[in-house]
Amino acid sequence: MPVFYKLFFFMVAFTVIGCSDEQATIHISKQQRELTMEYKSIGRLDFNLAEVFAFKGRYQSIYYVDAETIPLAGQAAEDLWKQHINKLQDKLSSEGISLNSLKAFEINPGFNVVFYNTDPESPNSVNIESYKAESDHVLYLKFAGVVSKKENMLRLITLTAGDYHAAIPNGFNVGAGSLIGPPGVNETASISFYDAGRQFSVDIETQTPGPALEENPMSDVQGKIDKLKKDGVEMKSLVQGMRNVAGFSGHESLTSIKKSGQEHASFTYIWFFPGETAKAFRPQIYIKFSGSTSRQQEADIVWSELLNSIRLRDK
Repeated sequence: MPVFYKLFFFMVAFTVIGCSDEQATIHISKQQRELTMEYKSIGRLDFNLAEVFAFKGRYQSIYYVDAETIPLAGQAAEDLWKQHINKLQDKLSSEGISLNSLKAFEINPGFNVVFYNTDPESPNSVNIESYKAESDHVLYLKFAGVVSKKENMLRLITLTAGDYHAAIPNGFNVGAGSLIGPPGVNETASISFYDAGRQFSVDIETQTPGPALEENPMSDVQGKIDKLKKDGVEMKSLVQGMRNVAGFSGHESLTSIKKSGQEHASFTYIWFFPGETAKAFRPQIYIKFSGSTSRQQEADIVWSELLNSIRLRDK
């Protein structure tokens, strides 16, 4: 079950008194609002976000296996599986793939698997998908491979499903539960939210870095400013610096962009940590928060609370 708690926060206004943007003085007004914060998880991270943010979507992959949880919403898991197979048959037919390639079977009660060809021009290409039933949801897994490796593919899906536990505070989170197997060297996870009332959006992405670490996406902010200026768009760099989040020293930036004719500029907060090669518990982390500068005071608080709440999940 989600954990809720009350957060009292104050509206914060940044007032620049004869100094640069980086030297802005923070003033706290007397206006007080109450938000309900909700505990959330994605991959190896936990965080809190105001419940007014609506969930948009998420993606998780570990051992090159796509993993997610699907709520039953009052349906039986068996019926949900039948619907999935019917949609898959329709998809294959529309793509000119023979339905003879589709082989569905049950491994254990509540644990169903299907193999099917993915390319009419390449009969050797095959996917495996599975549903594992839980009390109020199913665990969905998907892996792409080749026909000659079907036994290994089935073994991988079975082992991954066996690592799954619902509603636990540790492991690699995939939605309603987590995988507690050995850490992968290729983990990827992302999640997005949107607050329609204030038109705020939040995106969080993590992945296990490869041999070549990615650069800070705002490393050439001046180059971006100059490029947009040629197109008549005004971009300002308001914050550039290092900030510690969950024990990781990452780069924080705040920029604003205003197009000709716009009443208010849009802001974008970014926090980026490059991670360490092949280390699941030192992942690359990218956090983006954007909206209109007309709500900048509220945005500053939301951003600060989000970063301060992030923590690394236990194994």
